[in-house]
Amino acid sequence: MAVKCAIRDCRKQKTTDEIIPRNKRLREYYDKKREEGKPFKVAVI
Repeated sequence: MAVKCAIRDCRKQKTTDEIIPRNKRLREYYDKKREEGKPFKVAVI
């Protein structure tokens, strides 16, 4: 649950498609794992 909160967008309203994460390092790691083809749950864990 902590990781899901950390990687989500920190804005209440989206004005652009850009993602501004709460924790930049965790979001970079998550994006890297997703690009490697890992499913969501595997990337989060």
